[in-house]
Amino acid sequence: MVEYLSHAITSVSLLIDPEVIVLGGGVANSADVLPPLIKQKLEGVLPIIPIIKASRLGSRAAVMGAIVLVLDSTTDRVAVQPLSSIY
Repeated sequence: MVEYLSHAITSVSLLIDPEVIVLGGGVANSADVLPPLIKQKLEGVLPIIPIIKASRLGSRAAVMGAIVLVLDSTTDRVAVQPLSSIY
């Protein structure tokens, strides 16, 4: 899993240069183990390694994202928590 996530994070980082990568879903359940291993794999590969954090939404991230998309497409405005409170 670390190998696949490292490749995905490398690809995303080279394309859009994010400051933070937020891991959600089932991956967030392993937040205590994965980020240090992923950072170790990225050393020497990326010039700047993004901050890797786990979403506090955990396995609910996909469902919550879907709910926000539905509400956004069916209403004029949606109040959403600031990103800093999610990770």
